[in-house]
This record gives sequence, C-alpha cells and structure tokens, in this order.
Amino acid sequence: MRCNDCQPLLLDHLYGLLEPAQAAAVDAHLTTCAACAAARAAEARAAGLFARAARHSFPQVRFVPPADAVPSSLANASPAGARERVWGRWAVAAAVWALVPATLIPMSRVNEQAAARRGPADAAFAEARRSANIVTAVAMQQRAAEARYAAARGATADALAAWAAAERAADTAAKARPAEVTVTRPASVQPGAPNDFVVALRPNGEALAGRSVAAEVRTAAGAVVYTQALNPKDTNQEHKVRVPADVWKGVAPGAELVFAVSTTGPGGARADLLEPVRLFGPVYATMLVTDRAAYRPGETVRFRSLTLDRATFLPPPHEQALAASLRKRDGTEIPGTTVYGTTGVVRTAGGATTPVLGPDGRTVRGVGVGEVVLPAGLPEGEYLLTLAEVPGRGGRSPAMTAPVTRTVRVETGATGRFQKTIAFDAAVGPKTTATVQVKSGGTPVAGATVDAVATADGSASVIVKVLDKKTDAAGKARIELVLPGPAEMPRGDARLRVTVSQGGVAESVAARIPVAGKDVVVEFFPEGGTLVAGVPNRVYVRATSVTGVPVGVRGTVTGPAGPVAKVEEPAREALTARGLGVITFTPAAGARYALALDERGGKSFELPAAAADGVAMTVLDPVTRPGQAVRVRLVSAGGPRNLVVGAYTRGRLSDTKAVAAKANEPVELTLLAGADARGGVVRLTVFEDGAGLRPVAERLAFRRPAEVLKLDLKPMEAGSPGETTLRVTATDEKGNPAAAVVWAAAVASASAPGAKDRSLPTHFLLAGEVEAPDDLEHADFLLTDHPQAAAGLDLVLATQGWRRFAEQGTGPVALRAKVDRLLAMTGSAPVGPEPARVYEAHWPQYEAAVDGLQAAQAERTAASANVAGLVAAYEARRRETAALAAAAEEATAGLVAARGWVSVGAVLLAVLAAGAAVVGYVRPKGVRGLVPLCASAAGAGLLALTLSEMANGSNAPDYALAETVTPPAASTGAPPSMPVAPPPQVAKVNAKGQVEPPESPFFSSVGAQKLGPKTIPDKTPPAPPVTIPDSEIAPPRPVAEMRMSPPAPAVRVNSAAAPTAASADDPHLGLGQAGRLATPIAVMLADVKQPDAALERMRAAVPWVPPLAVREFAAPRPAAGDAHPDTVLWRPLIVLPTDGTTTLSFFPGPAAGGYEVVVAGHTLDGRIGTVRRVVPGTRD
Repeated sequence: MRCNDCQPLLLDHLYGLLEPAQAAAVDAHLTTCAACAAARAAEARAAGLFARAARHSFPQVRFVPPADAVPSSLANASPAGARERVWGRWAVAAAVWALVPATLIPMSRVNEQAAARRGPADAAFAEARRSANIVTAVAMQQRAAEARYAAARGATADALAAWAAAERAADTAAKARPAEVTVTRPASVQPGAPNDFVVALRPNGEALAGRSVAAEVRTAAGAVVYTQALNPKDTNQEHKVRVPADVWKGVAPGAELVFAVSTTGPGGARADLLEPVRLFGPVYATMLVTDRAAYRPGETVRFRSLTLDRATFLPPPHEQALAASLRKRDGTEIPGTTVYGTTGVVRTAGGATTPVLGPDGRTVRGVGVGEVVLPAGLPEGEYLLTLAEVPGRGGRSPAMTAPVTRTVRVETGATGRFQKTIAFDAAVGPKTTATVQVKSGGTPVAGATVDAVATADGSASVIVKVLDKKTDAAGKARIELVLPGPAEMPRGDARLRVTVSQGGVAESVAARIPVAGKDVVVEFFPEGGTLVAGVPNRVYVRATSVTGVPVGVRGTVTGPAGPVAKVEEPAREALTARGLGVITFTPAAGARYALALDERGGKSFELPAAAADGVAMTVLDPVTRPGQAVRVRLVSAGGPRNLVVGAYTRGRLSDTKAVAAKANEPVELTLLAGADARGGVVRLTVFEDGAGLRPVAERLAFRRPAEVLKLDLKPMEAGSPGETTLRVTATDEKGNPAAAVVWAAAVASASAPGAKDRSLPTHFLLAGEVEAPDDLEHADFLLTDHPQAAAGLDLVLATQGWRRFAEQGTGPVALRAKVDRLLAMTGSAPVGPEPARVYEAHWPQYEAAVDGLQAAQAERTAASANVAGLVAAYEARRRETAALAAAAEEATAGLVAARGWVSVGAVLLAVLAAGAAVVGYVRPKGVRGLVPLCASAAGAGLLALTLSEMANGSNAPDYALAETVTPPAASTGAPPSMPVAPPPQVAKVNAKGQVEPPESPFFSSVGAQKLGPKTIPDKTPPAPPVTIPDSEIAPPRPVAEMRMSPPAPAVRVNSAAAPTAASADDPHLGLGQAGRLATPIAVMLADVKQPDAALERMRAAVPWVPPLAVREFAAPRPAAGDAHPDTVLWRPLIVLPTDGTTTLSFFPGPAAGGYEVVVAGHTLDGRIGTVRRVVPGTRD
C-alpha cells in the first residue's frame, strides 16, 4: 500500500471501521512508513481531544460496550453470492448500453437516405428563401430610392420656383428703372490695350429728364477707375465707350474689374441702370483630336474635343452644344456625317444612361466625344472634321468663338507599314539633296529599295538621281535633285515622291521641295514692332514661296556702305524654324537696307525704313524656366521717355514695371521675378506714359509652366495571352498622385499622327498665340529641353506670334480681315449682351438639381427593374420547391415507417432492461448496488432521448413559402421621359459668307458673328506622265483659313425623327439646348402662377437636346490571317481617381511598326500633360 492510499483510511483505521484485510494492510504499511505512522498518531491525538471535549460538554452521556457480542446476519451471508448479484446488475446495464449503437447506426443510415432523397427540395427551398430575402432587401432600397427621388423632385421644383420668382423680381426691378440698358463688350478684354464697349440706352419716357448718365469701370470694391459721360437724350444710336490703355496703369495684377452704367439725380443720388458686367470673361481654346490621321472609306472616325480657359486651363462651368461634320477642303459638307449633342456626356450600359462624373463627383465639362462613319464611296484625299458650337442658353456666348478643324486623310490603298519622312538640305538651290528616312515602330529600316520622281509646276522637268539605292543602317537614303530655273518654275511648286520597297511591300511618301519660284514672299519683323535708327536692333526674317513653302533665308544685309550683317539661321534640329532667321545690326537714320538671299542668286528684299524716333525693345530671355525672371532692354531714340512695361501671361496681367529711359541710353529691367506658377506665352508690351498709355513696342516670350500633369505608362503582366496591359499613373510636378480627366488611344504607328499634330500641352500653351498654328511642323519639339528648341521657339514667336495692340490700328482692308480672323480665333470677337445676373445665379442651382433628379430617377428605375426580376425568380423557385417537396415526401415514406418501428422496439428493450435491473436489486448494500441501476437507467434514457432527437431532426422540413413577395408600391407619377428632339437650327451662311440668324422665334440673332469668305485652295491640274496629286501633299495654309469657315446647318443622322417637345415630366428645362431664348424668362412667366405651369411653358419653348454618348472601342484578339484594325484602343473619356492610376488593356495586331499609345488630359486645378509610348505588335 502506498501513502496516498493509506492516509485517507487512517481515521477509519483509528475507529476500527476497516475491513480486516484493509486494516491488516494499513498496519503493515504503518510499520514501514514513519510519515503515515506520525499521521495516525496525530489523528489519535485529535480523537482524544474530541473525546475529552465531548465528556466535558456532555458528562451524563456514557458509551458502555455490551457484555456479549451480538451476532450479525450479514456476517453469516456468503460473499460470493453478493458479488454475483452486483455483476448481474452490471450485465443488465451493459446490455442497455449496447442497444444504443445497435439502434443508432441503422437509424442514421435511414436518415441519411431520407436526407439524400430530400436534397433537391432542400436546395430549392434555400434558394427560394434567399430570393425572398434579396427581394426584401432590394425592396427596402427601392423605398429609399423612391424617397430620394421624391426629395430630388421637390428640390428641382423648389429651384425652378426660386428661379421664376427671382426672374419676376428682376423684371419688376428692371421696369422700375428709368431706362433699359444693353451692353455689348468684347469676349476678351485685353489688359494694357484700349477696349471698346457699346451701350444701348433706351429711357422709359421722361424718366431720365434732369439726370446724368455715365459708363464706369470699377474695381470689385466699388472704386471708379474710369468714367465716360453718356447723353441720355441721344436714343437713336448706340453709345461707343472706349476704355483707354492708361486705365491699366493703376490696376493691380489679378484685380477684378466691372463695367457699369449709372445715373445721378439732381440731388446727387446714384443708381445703377443694370447689373455690373464683368470685364474679364473667360476666353476658351479648343483642341480637336481623332484616333488616327489616316482612314479608309467605310471606317469610323472617332473624335474628342477639349475646351479649356486659356488663362486657367479649366473647362467651362456650363454645358456646350456641339455640331461636328466632315467637309471637303473647300468647306462643302459630306452628307450624313453630322454629329450633334451636348457636352453633358453620358455612358449607356444595360439600357441605363448615366452622366459621366469627374473626380470631384460633378458632371464632366468641356469634353465632347463622337463618331463619324465615312461613306463607303468617299474619294481619296484630305478632308476636314469641323467642330462648331452654337450659342448657349440664356444669352451666353459660345465658349468656342470659331469652329475648330482637324485634317482627316482618306486613303484607298492598304494600310501603311512604314513611317517615312523627307528632309531637304538647309540651303536649297538649283542643285539640292533630299534625305528620306524609313522607320518601323521607331526603329530604322535598313536595306529598303528606294525610287523617286519629282515635278516642277506639274511637269517632269526635275532631274532626279537616287544616290543610295537602299537605305543604310539609320534607315536613310540620299536623293539628288537638279531643279529648273525660276523662269521655268514661276510658281515654285516643286514636289518629290519617294517609293520604298521591302519584303514585297511598297509605300510612297511625298513632300514639297522648299524652293521658290520667281515670286518669293520675304517678311521682316523688327523686335518690338519698329525698326529704330541709331540703336541696336534685332530683326527677324521669314521667307516663303507664294504657296507657303518655307524658303531658306541665308543671306546678307547690305546698306549704303556695304554689308552690315549676316542672317543667322537655326540648326537643322530646329525643324519648325525652317524659313526663319534673325539679323542684328544698328541702322543709320535715313539709310535703306536690303537682304540678298543666297538661294535666289542675290535677289534683294528691302527692309522697312528705320524710324528716327521710337523705342527699340530687346528681350534677353525669350524662353525662361519656371521662376526665372525675364530681362528686357529698352532704348529710347529721339528723346527721353517715361515707359511702362506690362507682362501678360495667357492673357492676364502678371507684372508691370515703370522706368524713366534717357535718350539713346539702354535701360534694363526684370519682370516676373516672383514665383508665378503659370506658364505659356507671355506678352510683353511697352507703353509710353504721356497723356495716356500708348503702346510703342511689343513682342512675345515663353515661360515654361511650373505646374504640370505628369503622365506615365508602364507595362504590366497581361491577363490573357497576346494582350498588352499598361498602368497609367498621373502625378503633379512634385510627384503627388493627381486625379485627372484623360483620354487614351492605341494606334498602328504607320497611321499615328504626323508632323503637324500637336500634343495637348503644346496646343494650349502655344497654338493660341501663333498666327497659323496648323502650319507648324513638329511643334512639340519647341517645348522640349533640346538645346535648339528654345532658339526655334524664339523664331516662331517673333515671326508668327500675335501682337495684341495691333487691333487698335487702321490698316488696309486685307490686313483688317486677317486681324478680325485672328481675334475671333483667340476669343476677342464681339458678342451679344451679358447674360442676366439672375440666370447666372440660378441656372447652376437648377442644373445641379436636375442632375440630382436624373441620378435619383436612374436609381429608382434600376431598383424597380431589379425588384420585378427578383420577384419573378422567387415565384419560379417557390413552384420548383413545392414540386420537389412532394416528390421527396413520396420517396421517403417507406424509410420513415421503418425508422418508426425500429425506434419503438429499441425503446421497449431499454424499458425492459431497466425494469429487470430494478427487480433484480434486492437489499442493496450502499452505493455498490445502486450504481448498476443508475447506469441501466442512464443508458435507457440516452437511447430514448437520442432516438427522439433523430426522429425530430430527420423529419421532413416545412417547405411552406409565401405565395408572393410584394415590393412596396411605387410613387405616383411616371418616370421622367427623355424624348429625343431634333437639334435647334445652326447658323446658316449666305452667299457673302456671312452667318444668318436662325429662323426659330425662340432664338435671337444678337451677336451673330460675321465670318470671312471661305477659302478654296488652288488646285494644280496634273500633267502626265508624272503626277504627285494634292491628296499626297496637303495645301500649305487651308486649315488656318478654314478655321473661320462657318458650319453648315446640322442635320440629325436619323432624319425621320419628328420634332418633339420635352414631355411634361422632363426635368431638363432645355438642358443642353443650343441657341438663346428670344423672350426673357420673366416675360414668358409673367402670367403664370404655379411652378408646374411655368415649367410646362418653358419646356414648350425650349426643346431638349440629347447629350453626346461615350463610346469606347477595343479590338478583339486577332486571329491568324485576319485583318486587324489600325486603332486597337479608343477610350475618349477616362476619369482617374484620387490615386491617379488606371490600367489600359488591348490586343495589338501584327502591325510591323508596332502601336503608338497616347494618354493626355487635364486636372481640375488647371494642370495639363501627355505621354506617348510605342508597344510592339504581334508576329504573324
């Protein structure tokens, strides 16, 4: 025995309660274990203490042992019989427990079979329950959508009611004024120059009697900086108000000015006759791009336009109505190619139309998209895709003051494989050399066979010698040309066509040879505008043929005493500066100078006469980095002058400096020394400060912008074989992620944009300041960091840049027509009256309410459609569940009956076993007899409980489902309909080339722009046997002239659609309509009291114009032998989120030169950027 067994028995051993065998074992252990013996002694001492305590407390109690031992019946019983009765009871308990697995295993198998047969019914029931839950959840969403729709509808009605109330109040206030005033102002007020306004004054009877009237220019704080009195009695003509240039002397950069007309009574009380007109209205520039430059008949021309404020690079805050059409170069429209819509662009998917929202959650503005399908039989040649904007709502002038164009080349041959360019020697004479370069995907093509032909004024009189029969490792080959003399080539129209062949593919490229005939146009541009005698002058030179082809200007300037200067030409890398040069010399008073061109055999061209009195201007830093100051050197000839120099960046005043210049002494000053982040063309104007500011010198410089959008394209792992995936990343100049609105295209390199195409930054930073931007080749080069780029940009700005103060001059009629065209292109054409302030204040609120109503309507419609579909699905699943439940019940009927009999038998056996255990229990001795009885009862109970649970759990479930799930009732009122109405009439052109006002009574003709006559380029008839047609070489200047060509009346593609007015439930109120209401809103609503009636009347007058829809294109994976399109990806509108990232995925085709991927766009804070990358094509 161990201590652990002995110590619990010590107390029983002390009192003699142990069995003899146990007592003997304890005694034996105590003799050998001192610890247990000590423990027994401690127990004995405790027992003695208990005995003494008991005797002390109960002295009368005595325990006396009996004299004789009492015999015990148990002592005489047989121990073996007792053990037999105990083990018998355990046998009964074991039998009861054995019934548990013996019964449960068959029962489990029965239940599994029953569950398997009910499986389809269970699955269908679960799906039906899930459908019911989804219907409930969507129905709750529908309730919420209904609530939002009702709230949005109420907000729209409130906005319209507030607008109508404000219009009535404004009309009442206008009627109470003593006169009606209309102001016509330039679309763009030119800081630092005189600006003309026209005020039409119509007094109400004698209301102005005894009162004075004045036109005023005020600051935003109300301070008057200029005033001009008006005669209130002169009501038969308009009052011309000229704001002189010296007004700008006291205006701080960035100041906001307004033009007002006020009246003063006899007592000195002043009152405005109209709401003040903002002077600095935004001037917008528009860029039109297509997916590629060349197409074949029947293909789709995909285009995108972007309109941005020239000063801020922000889009217009309002919608624009655009009309795009394809035209011949003479302006004739190609029937069936007109696209019309508004810039409230939308996406259509699954029958739902949703507006495209920008990164700020508002509708994207300034972006137009569309497609034009070329007619199948369209002849080969060059065409113009023309985009025009018609007048906007509420009298607002169009953001696009003139149409913009994009050259589209139509080819009937196979798609080009190579990129081919022709370059000529810098000095082209009677004998010259041309170099053709052939590339494929940016990689030079070596070993290509070269052949060439040339013509001069249509005849094959040019001697052509191909020096290199095959292209070298750089893909180049030289061709020697011997040209006829000027007498045999009076027009100077020399053309070269080169054909390259390799691998069975032959392609041609043609170009004009830069030579001059008898007639050469040489123009001189003194820096600052005037050649001043006695001081150093820098004079820029431009030389072209009569057809506009650049001519080399290398030569010598000679005077009375002989040569004085050489013409400096740019390096060959400055491709855009061909035909440009600069001369630096000091002319003498009264002397005449001439330039003798080396290429013309010394033929002289006379420079303008030098003025004895004037200001010579030299800009020492014509191209500067961000933050770098611009240094200007001035010399006042003929006497001292007080001069003021103003710097205007992108049309806004940036800096001014005043200086007192002494006679014939140079003075140098710096401008733009501050950290101005704006970049672009900077106009530097010098004024003489006398009786008024008088412009005396001006030129253009360029400042690289500090705030830019940096776009990057990086390859990613493609998701499918043959697919190309690129990651687009947009950041600002500091590397921070930038949310942006961009477009993307992937086009075969052979069809990618050519030399005259400009990137988005080049267009907005440079094109608006250049007289003929469409004539520039490789204009993107000018804005690069190439060492020669700055020199080329200086030459272009000095010879083609626009001098703003020239608009105040009185030149010849031809020059004035040229000035008017350029002013219209840059946004300075006269426009109609300023829109009413009430309209400006309430239209954005109403438009926002309509946008919210559209979104709520789309959400409600989608929720209703979802509920209807889900209810139908639930009904189908409910019927399916009922059928499967009936089949399962029939299939499991036998299994259920067998399971019942097994359960009953098992329970009876368990009861009998438990009864036998009770009966067999006779006079149990302590717990030893009770334990088997409890075990038998527990086994019987467990068996009964388990069978009960299995029976209940395996019973067929309740497959009952509700007959239907009813969604909440829809709100009253049909969803707003969006009828498609025909477009409003676009301005027509009369025989004189002028715009006629629309015929509709709902549109006024105020501010109809007069356009110059359409220009038809000369066509040279071909002379056999060699012909290089105009279709291969674009005329040099038609695009610049066509810029002013008015659009033809727009027609809908679906001409069968009848004119449809907006429905009574349409919330748009002419959202996107073009034109302007001839009847003011307040007059229209004069007798209308209820908002619903007002809305109905306004809709009846203004049709709804559909928005332009965004259509994207991605070519499918090319199959072996199948033709693949040149455009494999076109995504005209991509909204980059705040992290500035997205991905582009497309399947390139087998184009040998690969595919050029371009991504370009703008941010909402005025940053612009672009990126290009060439990706390889697939192998055949």
